[in-house]
Amino acid sequence: MLEPVVALARLASYGEKNLSSIVGDILDKSWPTVSPGSRILVKPNLLLARELACASPEITAAVCGWLLD
Repeated sequence: MLEPVVALARLASYGEKNLSSIVGDILDKSWPTVSPGSRILVKPNLLLARELACASPEITAAVCGWLLD
């Protein structure tokens, strides 16, 4: 069983131009076991249709971009 890893980064906003790079760095450090051909489900939090109740689309896109790379 893999040990859980927590990684944090401070962002001024989700609109930062280097958001994909920041998310990629976090995922590189916290999820090094992903290999090409892995099947991964990305399930964003879709709780309510209001700010701060759902996963940020920018973060979700950055995570999906990292997985596709």
